[in-house]
Amino acid sequence: MSKDAEVVLEGIKSCNQLRTLKLESNSECAVAIASCLKFCTNLNTLDISSYISPEGAVALGDSLKSCSNLQTVILNSNGIDSESAKSLAIGLKSCPELQTLKLHCGQIDSEGAIALGDCLKYCTKLITLDLYIGKNDAVALASGMKSCTKQQTLTFVHNIISPKGAAALAEALNSCTELQTLNLYFNHIDSEGATALANSLKFYTELQKLHLGNNSIGSEGAVALADGLKFCIKLQTLDLGFNSIGSEGAVTLAGDLKFCTKLQTLHLGNNSIGSEGAVALADSLKLCTELQTLDLQYNRIDSEGAVALGDNLKFWTELQTLDLKNCSIDIQGVAALNDGLKSCTKLKMVDLRNNNISSGSAVARAFRMKSYIRI
Repeated sequence: MSKDAEVVLEGIKSCNQLRTLKLESNSECAVAIASCLKFCTNLNTLDISSYISPEGAVALGDSLKSCSNLQTVILNSNGIDSESAKSLAIGLKSCPELQTLKLHCGQIDSEGAIALGDCLKYCTKLITLDLYIGKNDAVALASGMKSCTKQQTLTFVHNIISPKGAAALAEALNSCTELQTLNLYFNHIDSEGATALANSLKFYTELQKLHLGNNSIGSEGAVALADGLKFCIKLQTLDLGFNSIGSEGAVTLAGDLKFCTKLQTLHLGNNSIGSEGAVALADSLKLCTELQTLDLQYNRIDSEGAVALGDNLKFWTELQTLDLKNCSIDIQGVAALNDGLKSCTKLKMVDLRNNNISSGSAVARAFRMKSYIRI
């Protein structure tokens, strides 16, 4: 440890009124920092966004017992394993004022997940929970989350929780009537997990952002979600990209998106929605006059879908981003889009790359004159 670091750490010990501690640490310093925390009984925020070894995490967990006023704990990019996760969980039980917990670990086993779930029972004031703990047992975590009824944001990305885990989380969140953001991107929840979430959406009436991209929900999952989304009238962001929902899923989804008139961002890329799905979405989204981002890339919507979108662009005067690359659009579809885009005066990016558009056509030449259009 450097001399400067030693001086800083000694200084922390004398700052018993310290409210915020934000450090970039290493495994050696984490243990030393932990020894200082015992003197910081008024600490509100602890943010160590750099590598922490398992040994350092154990020491931090022990020191958290002295920090009962903590409201925010952020421990990113670390090597916390199952044993050290247990230590942290025990320490967090002594932090009843905790409102934000962001914990990005390595792989932890079921015992570590159970320990974290158990500590969440004591975090009744928790508002924001962001966990990356690798492939794990979300059922154990969900059990503890039932006590976190004030939760507004849950981010659980790339954890491979499975359909069973998604169902458990959905049930746990039923009491979180203030939930505003739910991010379960890349978790292998499949149609079964999506259906479970759909059944709980009626409880999330304050929901503004829903991220379920890359989850293999298929058309069955999309159909189920569509039925639940009618209750989410405050929804602003919906991400269902990379889910193979097909034309059936897109058509059914379109039927209920008309209730989400506050929608600003819609990601449906890589879903095989076809022209039928694109036509249905274009017609439904005309009610979403606040739409700013529409992503339908890699969907083979063909000219029929592009024409339908072009006819409805006049309703989306707030549109800033339109992604239609790799959509099998020909010159007829591009011409329709060109006419419709005249109403979208706030555009920042239109992506039409890799479509069936002759580079020498008049409309292609006209598009190349506009810096925000990629063709």
